[in-house]
Amino acid sequence: MIAADFLGRVLEKLPYKAHTVLTDKGGLFTLQPHQWFPDGHSFDHICRAFGVEHR
Repeated sequence: MIAADFLGRVLEKLPYKAHTVLTDKGGLFTLQPHQWFPDGHSFDHICRAFGVEHR
């Protein structure tokens, strides 16, 4: 949640459109094998909301 909130705040303030966010496969950014959420990870929600590709 913290990483997703931070990303949302950054994307709101950027003077240009971000196209891609590159992260590792850490739990802050992606669902882990033992996790499942119907709509995915909160970080991916923010990326979709801003039209940013998450790699």
